[in-house]
Amino acid sequence: MRLCCLACPAPRAAGTYLCPTCWSRLPDPTRRKLNRRDHNAFARLRELTAAIQAGTPLHQITVSNNELRRHLATADSDRGENPFGWSDLPDPDQEKTP
Repeated sequence: MRLCCLACPAPRAAGTYLCPTCWSRLPDPTRRKLNRRDHNAFARLRELTAAIQAGTPLHQITVSNNELRRHLATADSDRGENPFGWSDLPDPDQEKTP
């Protein structure tokens, strides 16, 4: 199975999202952030793919450090909602049992 670069039709290696040529066109700070393996890695990948799909030139693509934190900070804190759609608090509409 041949894997293609997200930004061009060139082949890419397994475990990568861009071919070496396209990867080298990204700004250094963007490459460093995309290389991080932390809880925000998938959010940064989504930012990269969204920018590529929007037609942003590779040399202008930036990704953030804290997209997940931003979503958590803006979630409805009264219900304990999070960006994944589940709540860590009981449903207030549910009947309470004595």
